[in-house]
Amino acid sequence: MNQLAPFLLSILLPGLGQFAIKDYWKGLLILIVLFGTWLIFPLVPIYFIYVICQIWSLVEVYHKMQKKEGKRSTIRSLIFSLVISVVIIPSIFYLFFFTAWKSGNFITNEFLNEDRTREEMSAIEEALERYYLYNNHYPLNYSSFVDSKPIWSSWKKDSWGNKYKYSFLDSANYRLLSSGKDEIFETGDDIFISSTKK
Repeated sequence: MNQLAPFLLSILLPGLGQFAIKDYWKGLLILIVLFGTWLIFPLVPIYFIYVICQIWSLVEVYHKMQKKEGKRSTIRSLIFSLVISVVIIPSIFYLFFFTAWKSGNFITNEFLNEDRTREEMSAIEEALERYYLYNNHYPLNYSSFVDSKPIWSSWKKDSWGNKYKYSFLDSANYRLLSSGKDEIFETGDDIFISSTKK
């Protein structure tokens, strides 16, 4: 691992590998060139400068370690370092973020969406009651009702992304239904609100 460290550090940040092999002045020079060039020529893409300095740092580390460890051992360390940085580390990050994303989706789908939908439907219920108070009837068309105010545009769909099902029963009665997690209406996980008028 001690032989891999200078290469890995050079890949991570050009110049750090030189510090690992105690070539401090060369490491400092590479860092100055890296950040100095970026500050002096801000229009030059930073990744372009970074790659050039990275190659420079790796070449310098290779030459230094070759004299100390031998050509074969140094080449093997360089190859292992590239494999670790290009394949293994990105794979670990990908698996970590993919797992976190899937876990987040599961939690959201299983628990949070229902709570959010219930809260939203509670707000919709209040708005429908205010509508009834001013008009003495509930809206005939739900889409027209939510389109009447831009802030209500999100009320067209529940937290699972499915459209609400609104039924105008009569002037004093309505029913608003969310299909719930299974996305099928008239099943056990449906969430609904309705008027209390008789």
